[in-house]
Amino acid sequence: MSTDHVARVKAALSDPIDLCERLGLLAGRPGRDWHRQTGRGVTVRCPWHDEKTPSCSVTRGPDGTVRVKCFGCEATGDALHLVAEVYRLDLRAGFREVLEAGCDLANIPRPDWSRDAEPIVRPLPVRPLPPPEPPEDGLLHAVWSVLVRRAPVVEHPEAMGYLRARGLDASEARGWCVLAEHVDVREALRDAIVAEVGEDGWRASGLACVEGPREGWWSGAWRGPRLLIPWRAPDRDVQTIQGRYLGTCPEGTAKYVFPSGRRPRWPFGCDALGTTPLDVPVAVVEGALDAVSWTVLARRHGVASVALGIPGVQGWRPSWPALLRRRPCILALDADASGEARAKALVAELAIVARRVGHRPDVTLRRPKGGLKDWNDALVAQLAEVARVAS
Repeated sequence: MSTDHVARVKAALSDPIDLCERLGLLAGRPGRDWHRQTGRGVTVRCPWHDEKTPSCSVTRGPDGTVRVKCFGCEATGDALHLVAEVYRLDLRAGFREVLEAGCDLANIPRPDWSRDAEPIVRPLPVRPLPPPEPPEDGLLHAVWSVLVRRAPVVEHPEAMGYLRARGLDASEARGWCVLAEHVDVREALRDAIVAEVGEDGWRASGLACVEGPREGWWSGAWRGPRLLIPWRAPDRDVQTIQGRYLGTCPEGTAKYVFPSGRRPRWPFGCDALGTTPLDVPVAVVEGALDAVSWTVLARRHGVASVALGIPGVQGWRPSWPALLRRRPCILALDADASGEARAKALVAELAIVARRVGHRPDVTLRRPKGGLKDWNDALVAQLAEVARVAS
């Protein structure tokens, strides 16, 4: 049974770049923290030893499966060796755990260890290569520097009113911005961005309309007013921008938008993990507002905890559990049908990487109490109760 699953996992995880992304090994800047080789190979920082310059080569071997070789410490292996080392598992003593982790990464059912045998299953063919993503080119980080200077949220009364109504203030939204509704303000902001990144950079940002009579101006998806929230990479560079419509959305307008072709590569709040001790619990919630609200609620209760916000359960990336390696984990999704449907699978993914207490992974499942949908609702309800008692 395990032999067949090994073959299937290796076949499904045969793309070196895809595997490294799933394992969180492509964090940081391409060309500095990792770089592509000719073809589909990639060189990353070695998980077997500490290093500043990438020296671990991950390529596809002659048999079509992944081959790993570090030219620094001379570690070698295949896809399962890499999975084991990233998740800090013992490939020999914990082979079942490693294989299950590989199955989860490859979206293959785990082996049924209770059975002595199973029907012969043909190994999966090599997966087609995923479509290329836009590079982490720093473009939106440059755009954000313009927005911070010219459109800070503290100078927009409507946006600050919305934040206060949601239990947040300027300290929680430090560095957030606003895209105004007025055309002249929006176009002046567009001109300032073009002056910073150039016309080609503006068109490549995902914020611009790329065809039709409004070509080169703000995309219609960004009609406002909108609260602008920066989603940062682990190195704190802004990797994408989320726009939340302020007020009641007109029909056919999305409440939340990201720049076209620049969906989040990293969960909101991941830039704080570098300064968060490993024993502090990290919650996985839905959205930036819930991530901030979770942290505020934890602080009000005298509990040390931070949160990562994901762009809805459908936006979850297989590489993100690696960010939570050896940490206490809390899965705190919205109390709705989609959150319930994905909870079991995501708990299993977090259990692979989470801190272990004895033989059990330190993963808990939380839901807002009192029939509330999410953690921002919980924060608003708590503040309302405090105000009621005080009056």
